[in-house]
Amino acid sequence: LVAPKSLLMFVSPTSERHLLGSWVNGPLLLGYGHAFPLVAFVAKAASAAGMKAAEFPNITAIERRVAAAIKAPGFGAVQAPEGHRLAAQPRDLLRALWPRARKVLTAPVPIHMADEPALDEAHWSILLSMVAATLVGLTKDSLPPAEALALVVESALVGSRLDPELIDPGRWRLAPGPRGLQIAKAEKYRRMA
Repeated sequence: LVAPKSLLMFVSPTSERHLLGSWVNGPLLLGYGHAFPLVAFVAKAASAAGMKAAEFPNITAIERRVAAAIKAPGFGAVQAPEGHRLAAQPRDLLRALWPRARKVLTAPVPIHMADEPALDEAHWSILLSMVAATLVGLTKDSLPPAEALALVVESALVGSRLDPELIDPGRWRLAPGPRGLQIAKAEKYRRMA
């Protein structure tokens, strides 16, 4: 369930839908009540890779910049750190990688672990945060850890604000509810209707 006023939708003049609010920020940033946010994992990895406390990027400034950019056409472009280039923008990477990642996250447990329950969707963000943290550590020789941390956080903030229909078509229903914007898995909504 989404708490009242914790999920907002912005519709751009070009009819693109974007999400805002503590519901999308929770798994990513400190201070939104999530026990294991992305920034905690990647900050620890960046520190272990050599980032000094003085180099820690201003996460609040990144969050504000991404939120303000929603109003611009073509929202979602992330700047590569100086001297580097991006393989793709977050929107394009999500479209290409999410179907495969979803298959991995929903795969049945190995037969020798039959008593082990499947990974709950509520924990997917934790697992993916651990993957992002590993990548920050692996790239320390080619990208300074503070820049890798900032790039991961900015990309995650962009990705969390994209309309779910762009990434996972037909899976989510976003609509006004009795206490504001509500989000539901389409299959659960069909069962209730």
